[in-house]
Amino acid sequence: MAAKSKSAKKTAAKKSAANKKAAAKKTRAKSVSAKKSAGKKKAAAKKARAKSASARKSAAEKRAATAPNAVSPQQHYQMIQEAAYFLAERDGFRPGHELQYWLQAEEWIAQRLGR
Repeated sequence: MAAKSKSAKKTAAKKSAANKKAAAKKTRAKSVSAKKSAGKKKAAAKKARAKSASARKSAAEKRAATAPNAVSPQQHYQMIQEAAYFLAERDGFRPGHELQYWLQAEEWIAQRLGR
């Protein structure tokens, strides 16, 4: 009977060691998945911050960035200048009306560009 109890003790010891190893594997697996999860959360937070920063752009910046035929300030000035010239030409280049031609040209160009 003593032989059976030694054998039973060894078997129980082996089972207990196997259970400990299995538990250690589970713990390691949990910590690895927890690290992966934390990495995913950090990446998601980073994306959210980037989105909120881009959401802060002003409406004018968004329009300028997405407008297919955006006009630079230099081009805008040149367009007004040419329009004012043609208005003055049509009116016979009357002296003293330069500001009036310029303001009319600005208004006309703004309407054409949708501003």
